[in-house]
Amino acid sequence: MIITPTIEHRSLGEVVHHDNSPVNDLSLYETAPQSNQLKRPITTASFSLTNDKDSIKIFRRMAFKINNSQVQLTYAKYLMKLVYIYIDKINDNVDHTISDIRDRLQREAEYWIERLAKLNCNEALYIKAQWHRQYYKDDRIYRIFVGAQYKKVNHLRAFKYLQRAAKLHFTEAHYDLADYYIEKKDYKKAISCYQLAASDDHLLSLYKLGNIMLRGLFNQERNIGEGIAFLKRAASMNMPQSALSAYDLACIYANDLESIDLDSEALAITYFEIADRLCMTKASLRLAHIYEHGYLNCKPNPWKAYQLYMKASELGDEMAMLELSRLYRHGIANCLNAHPPTAFKWCYQAAESNNIVALYTLG
Repeated sequence: MIITPTIEHRSLGEVVHHDNSPVNDLSLYETAPQSNQLKRPITTASFSLTNDKDSIKIFRRMAFKINNSQVQLTYAKYLMKLVYIYIDKINDNVDHTISDIRDRLQREAEYWIERLAKLNCNEALYIKAQWHRQYYKDDRIYRIFVGAQYKKVNHLRAFKYLQRAAKLHFTEAHYDLADYYIEKKDYKKAISCYQLAASDDHLLSLYKLGNIMLRGLFNQERNIGEGIAFLKRAASMNMPQSALSAYDLACIYANDLESIDLDSEALAITYFEIADRLCMTKASLRLAHIYEHGYLNCKPNPWKAYQLYMKASELGDEMAMLELSRLYRHGIANCLNAHPPTAFKWCYQAAESNNIVALYTLG
């Protein structure tokens, strides 16, 4: 796993959702945004490393004595995680002591990444490429590394380091190189990069290849069977981002594509359930509608629908909050008594997120 700031990937072409509406980002959000499972992990900081200025020298000396590049890389990534902790402590009246600690950790992290990159450590080369790209989702960590060479985006250097990392068999580098090749309209090389990453079970490469083959993007001949095979591989990996592939498969089967000779309705529910288990709220919402109204030849189950609305609401889905408010307002026969105060609570919570329907309902 790469312990670097999360990278924002650019759009790679137009994709069509299950409702035929165009979406210009092939990555389709890359994570389920409301999932509570995707919060940043907690890192325990070394007291001596963060509070004793001389301890950096001691740790560096120890790392040299070990003379093991993997241990040194682990140490460098740990320093980067500590930098991330101190970024969280920044405010308008920043404590100069905290700022000094952060800068000291930044410089040491950069020192080790630079050194390891010169020794052809593939992950260090990849990290350098990301620093040159500076595609961070979290604006607070934009340009946090102090080296002058990273103060400006340098795509030429980023591309060079990604190529070196890819030649040294670093899977993420193949995936990111595809971005550059697509920008250059060199689609043959982009597809090759995705295929190399997919051969190592890189989840997002499988997902993107699935969409490319399903929709015939980037001058590829449309191949529905191959596209679905890629999506199935990604969905079966049972990782948070697998929800994307599971959701797409569910939408495909729910639309009952004539070109696919499958029991699409049953499979639609199966893959909606996979995406729901992985905390994708829009999958939970769709599944709730299916169970509430008996869509896709499913026997109506209002109580299961209620549970799904509740789950999606607790994960922050505004439309699920409105559905839950409706159920509390009218109740469910033999399952749930009407409770107007709770109905108001969920409608008000949706309105706090500026949901237009909720705002109109509350007046």
